[in-house]
Amino acid sequence: MYVDSRPYTFCEITLKLQNSVFIVGAGIGGMTTALCLARLGLDVHVFEQSDEIQSLGAGIQLTPNCTRVLRQLEIDEELRSKGTIPEFLSFRDWETGRLLARSLAVSQSASKNGVPYYQVLRSELLDILVEKASGCSNIHIHLGVKVEGIFQSEGKVALATSNETQYADFLVGADGIHSKVRSELWGHKNATFTKQIAWRALVPFDEYSLNSSSQSANVWWGPKKHFVHYLVGGKREQVNCVCVVTKPSWDLESWETPGSLDELKNDFCGWHEDLQLLLDRVDETSLYKWALYDRPPLKQWGKGLVTLLGDAAHPMLPFLAQGAAMSIEDAAILSRSLQIGEDIAASLRLYEYCRKKRTSLMQYASRHCESVYHAKGVKRWVRNQVAGIAGDVLMDWVFNYDPLTVSLD
Repeated sequence: MYVDSRPYTFCEITLKLQNSVFIVGAGIGGMTTALCLARLGLDVHVFEQSDEIQSLGAGIQLTPNCTRVLRQLEIDEELRSKGTIPEFLSFRDWETGRLLARSLAVSQSASKNGVPYYQVLRSELLDILVEKASGCSNIHIHLGVKVEGIFQSEGKVALATSNETQYADFLVGADGIHSKVRSELWGHKNATFTKQIAWRALVPFDEYSLNSSSQSANVWWGPKKHFVHYLVGGKREQVNCVCVVTKPSWDLESWETPGSLDELKNDFCGWHEDLQLLLDRVDETSLYKWALYDRPPLKQWGKGLVTLLGDAAHPMLPFLAQGAAMSIEDAAILSRSLQIGEDIAASLRLYEYCRKKRTSLMQYASRHCESVYHAKGVKRWVRNQVAGIAGDVLMDWVFNYDPLTVSLD
């Protein structure tokens, strides 16, 4: 295997690849990949089946392991203007509000890792990436294009759509958990319903008092459910809320399904008064719910001149808030791998090899967090005793990974 542990920045590349690449999917992973690969001199074409690029999620947490990459893409100023930087990550009891643990990893991230921890609206991050990409002459974004098939022959990849067939030197599938590219490679397999549903909502913020502190990203632990809220926006004008509940009777996986505020309030009836204040102020037009589905790690991501990235390769449950971060890490490692592989196919296999262990462990850790967050009885008591130490160890493992310098072995 290749080993390359040199400090890496996208601005120091000497080798200019003259190849073309297709990226299927114009989400956060796809657009970050487009920007990374464009800096290699590649002719980048991004295909999106929707008629416009939009993100349906509300808030997103950008931890140091991925903001390192975004800094290299020179969007720091935009992130600072759009994002909020929390001081702590606080864990609280669902009923009493008692502080169970406070992670210092968040407040120390800027000094320890050299890059901040941002909380932003998902849509605003995507807007920043799209605007940056639109200013690159070698990035071409194609909207309203549905992929019908993918074929490989004679050192090229053919992308068939309803209108035409186009050719490139390689292809990256960044088209999410329902990836068409993954289905073309490995056949269609249904994801597994986890018997969890998630609510997402935005709440206007007007500086009213919260015991849980507006300076923190807050996680409230309760039996069979949890509630997360944190500020988003450069002017700290909204609170992003994500609530996960065990509910095996509803399994529709769609980020576009409107939720009932009465149902959400009923799910968290009896929880702390701070959360009732938030629920009373939910903008019901921003309230959605979706079923959480999971897939086991793939044994192999790609074939030949095609590979996968982000949720198409390794969908993450939301318990560690690392779904987007993993796709951003992927983009950086893919870019580095293309610099040192013997050929494109070898570079794609190197990228997969370098990413599979970390993403598989992250999938497992995210899955395991559900039982920790929703613990009852003795398990709940043990969790509360070790939460502070265990949380900081986990956060260090997540945050300290540097995709720009990690050895490619």
